[in-house]
Amino acid sequence: MAEGACSVPGSHGAVVSLARGRKDLVELAGMAEQAERYQDMAECMKAVVQMGGELSLQERNLFSVAYKNLVGARRSEWRALSAIEQKVDGLSNQLARQYRERVAMEIRAVCSEALDLVQKQLEPHAPQAEPHAPQAKPHAPQAEPHAPQAKPHAPQAE
Repeated sequence: MAEGACSVPGSHGAVVSLARGRKDLVELAGMAEQAERYQDMAECMKAVVQMGGELSLQERNLFSVAYKNLVGARRSEWRALSAIEQKVDGLSNQLARQYRERVAMEIRAVCSEALDLVQKQLEPHAPQAEPHAPQAKPHAPQAEPHAPQAKPHAPQAE
C-alpha cells in the first residue's frame, strides 16, 4: 500500500500523490472537506500525521473531521442495512446481514486506523499538559423543586 494511503476498503491514495509536502496535503484536505470527499481527506491527514511532529490546530481539526465523517457515513449505512435486514426474510435477510457485517468491518477498520495514528504517531509528539487542579463551576441557586414559579404579569389592555 502506498505511503499515506488509507487502509479502509475503497481507498486508493491517489489524492496524496498530488501533494509536494505537508502544506499541500493540508490544503488538499481542506479542499476534500469542501467537496465532502472524506476518504481523500483522511488519506491526506494520515500522510500529514505520518510525517511526524505535533499537529497544528488546523491539522488536528482536519484529522478529526475526516475520520468523524468516515465513521458517521458508515454508521448511517449500517443502520439502513440493519433496518432492511429486519424487514426481509430468507435469502434477502442473509444477504442484508452479510452486507451489514461488511460495513461493520469497514467501521472497525476506520476506527482502528484513527486510533493507531493517534496512539503511535500523535501521542508520542504531544506536548505534556501542565497539571492543574480542576475548578468547580459556580452554580446558581435553584428554586425548590415543588415551589410554584412566579410568572411575569403581562400588561393588561385597557
